[in-house]
Amino acid sequence: MDVRPIPGLEHLPFAEVWFHEVDDARFEETSAQARALGKTGLEVWTTTRTPEVAVFLEPRGYEEVRRYVISELDVTSAPEPEPRRFVLYRALYEEIILRGPVP
Repeated sequence: MDVRPIPGLEHLPFAEVWFHEVDDARFEETSAQARALGKTGLEVWTTTRTPEVAVFLEPRGYEEVRRYVISELDVTSAPEPEPRRFVLYRALYEEIILRGPVP
């Protein structure tokens, strides 16, 4: 797992990591890596495609702090827009960021 200080926010007490799946061993290893960086918390990125990650972390003191929508625009199949009209896009999934303590 790639545990690192949050780029541009290195002064915060959180390291960041992506979890597409998580269990006790991964969580402990990630927490140890965060502590080795001098961080007392983790900012965990996951997606709505893996809701089990949030379910695992919430009882451990984590809470959702941000959510982003990831979208896709298929330009090749989109019709030529009329003047002052917008092309619709389709949301693929949302990224979820949870933040909490390192045990």
